[in-house]
Amino acid sequence: MSKREQEIIAAAAEIFKEKGYQAATTRDIAAAVGIQQATLYYYVSSKEELLYLVVREPMMRLYVQMEEIVKASVPTRRKIELDIQAHLAAFDDSYPHMFVFIQELPNVVTALPDRLGEFPGRYQHLWEDILQQGMTTAELRTDLDPVATTLMILGMCNWMSRWYRKGGRLDTTTLAKQYASAVLDGIVARPGRAPC
Repeated sequence: MSKREQEIIAAAAEIFKEKGYQAATTRDIAAAVGIQQATLYYYVSSKEELLYLVVREPMMRLYVQMEEIVKASVPTRRKIELDIQAHLAAFDDSYPHMFVFIQELPNVVTALPDRLGEFPGRYQHLWEDILQQGMTTAELRTDLDPVATTLMILGMCNWMSRWYRKGGRLDTTTLAKQYASAVLDGIVARPGRAPC
């Protein structure tokens, strides 16, 4: 990928973050890079392609990390801690790209059905697999609904996109520890505890 392409993708990420995907235009992105709109189309074919390029790499990296964690020979508690750490760290490592993915998830699904449309569901299933593993081994409460619990965890993690700022008072490592503790203290099985 050329330096110019990297500049265009970075500019698109910032503009999608600030204006939203629907309101942003390729003219805005071209202006941010200092090129003509027509020149932009030499590098990308459409705004949809720009959305894909903005979110593809960070999401694929996160998905690969999650697959490795699912297969790891570690206790379920540790898998959940690692998953939350990876998810939140992506906000730092790939800001504002991850912010755009979360903010524009409906547009990712509808504008990119052949490229990333199935990705959110596949990612969710990895979380469900880990919870099911923990329920099977009795590390987690057996009365959990894996789908609802996954959505709860992802909702908590993804809401961070509304208030988190890189370099702010709390870093993602600190937040991940607090999030993991809050989740696990509520779903880890305890000896002698009857299901609700």
